[in-house]
Amino acid sequence: MPPPGPAANGSAPTSPSTSGTIAFAGSGDNKEERDVILAAQGLRAGCFTERQLRTALNNWTIHGETSLADHLQTMGILTTADRERLDATATVALNDLHSGPAIPGSRSSLSSTLERLDESGRVAKLLGLAPVGDTAQGGSRSAEERLSLVRKIGQGGLGSVWLARDENMQRHVALKEITRGSEASHAAIARFRREAEITGRLEHPGIVPIYQFGEDQKTDRVFYTMRFLGKQTLQNAVQEYHERRESGDHDPMLLRYLLTAFVSICQALGHAHSRKVIHRDLKPENVAIDNFGQVIVIDWGLAKVLDETNLPDDHSESASDDESNRTIAGQVLGTPLYMAPEQAAGRGDEIDERTDIYGLGAILFAILTGVAPHESSNSASVHSGARGLFTAIAAKPTPLAREVNAQADPVLEAICAKAMARRRYARYQSATELADEVQRWMAGEPVRAY
Repeated sequence: MPPPGPAANGSAPTSPSTSGTIAFAGSGDNKEERDVILAAQGLRAGCFTERQLRTALNNWTIHGETSLADHLQTMGILTTADRERLDATATVALNDLHSGPAIPGSRSSLSSTLERLDESGRVAKLLGLAPVGDTAQGGSRSAEERLSLVRKIGQGGLGSVWLARDENMQRHVALKEITRGSEASHAAIARFRREAEITGRLEHPGIVPIYQFGEDQKTDRVFYTMRFLGKQTLQNAVQEYHERRESGDHDPMLLRYLLTAFVSICQALGHAHSRKVIHRDLKPENVAIDNFGQVIVIDWGLAKVLDETNLPDDHSESASDDESNRTIAGQVLGTPLYMAPEQAAGRGDEIDERTDIYGLGAILFAILTGVAPHESSNSASVHSGARGLFTAIAAKPTPLAREVNAQADPVLEAICAKAMARRRYARYQSATELADEVQRWMAGEPVRAY
């Protein structure tokens, strides 16, 4: 049986337009449909492999005049016997596809063929096709979310966090809501929504996932739900490590465990920075560690989205806590004990990804010493309060880990000092670069900062 060419299958060559999207007719024995059927059935029957098909498609297009059967046979991938067998089955499949009456407004034949014969999408991906969405079946979907509060697990200046039960999915989630309900100001609600939106757009295994944002119909409290991570944080792990170290139980694997977690934090922040989002409140308490060791960066309430203007955000509704070890309201945003000099000085226009690099260095400082980097400055400024602490952070030299813990590794101390350099240009310029340095130390390779 001679191989059917473009003229033999009953369809005229299509002249593509260069000014817009090309749509192919889907009636009768269409070449594109036959190509899709042949690819799907040939793979299923083992006439050729996916790798062979991918190689053949490098110099062929489904929108051209040459049929896929002709092309595969010319390249020696498809034998004559297999070609005849696949042609026969393709003809039967095409007749079956077009046996019913035409329905006005129905999907194109090519899209219908892809849906019926290529449910996995494997053939469409190989051929460079994408089925067009069916607007008749599209639109929106809505569902009622049933959440039962179990117990409160956290409280902040803006809202509270509950352990809740998702009755639809039969799972526990963390629910964060604005405490004051209908009395909350528009600015507070806007900031709360912004926190959920920023966190929700950061789709990374190391960043807490947001499930839903909504408003309770009975209490008018705005809330969002996210993955429940338990109570264990990096701060708990750091405290345990140093308690054991000081008691003589020095297991080097515990430090490796903490450094591995640190690398995961850096990678999560690298993803956030690629989306122009900076955290601004990095500290061990804002890193959750689940029961299987997965590391999750949480609490993006002070996150900032960088734009070309790099203007400071309006956070007049910041948390109301005024202790020096908590987030401070006003122009100085962050946790002072882990704060970068430019944050302490209130230079909002200088805050960028490198501010988070300083925060990562501060976390590494806590891993190496067991205390926050500005702990000594906090003790010295006990009488002058937060203003004295901010002045000390902005003016004093970068603290060194071995001044607190003489047993700290000098190479890790050098990495930490570079990350926490007073001048932004002297720090690591990306979270990935910082993670690479720590990984070099773990692998016994030379470290550039040392």
